[in-house]
Order: sequence, then structure tokens, then C-alpha cells
Amino acid sequence: MWACWVGHIAQIYQDQNLPPLISNSVLNAIAAQKGLSAGNAYNTLRPFYNQLPNVTLIGGYNSRGSSNYNALQLSLNRRTSAGLTVNANYTLAHGS
Repeated sequence: MWACWVGHIAQIYQDQNLPPLISNSVLNAIAAQKGLSAGNAYNTLRPFYNQLPNVTLIGGYNSRGSSNYNALQLSLNRRTSAGLTVNANYTLAHGS
């Protein structure tokens, strides 16, 4: 018997609130201009800082992930004239 299954699963995506990459010298200049520490100045660069100033990580998930499973099962049955039965089974499976 052969089986194949393809399904949609949850896919996690990473932080959607990352600030742009900037150098330390630019960050220090922004911090000095705003009178903040470098860490607080970095947080003000986040895209959703104005709406959510205390939120630094916004992740999420959707149902666009996928998985794939294939399997093959083989079975051999042999019954001799003396009443002896021999069974051999093999399973091959792969999932991704």
C-alpha cells in the first residue's frame, strides 16, 4: 500500500517590529538628540513604536506552512503445504 499526504500547518514568522539596521555612531547621535539612552533610542526606531511604545516583539503565525508525508508498506505472506506460514513486512516512510 502506498500513501501520500500533503497538509497545511501553522507557520510561525518572526518579529515584525524590528527597527532598521543602523550603525552605533548614528544610534548614539539619535540618543543624544532625543536625550535617551542608546537602548531607548533604538526602540523609538521600531515601526510600531508610536502605536505600541512598550511592545518590542511582534510575531505571528499563518496557515501557509506545509508538510509532506509519503509511505510504502509491503507485505509478503507465504503458506506452505505443511501448514507453516511465513510473513515478511517492510515499511518505508518519509516526512518533511
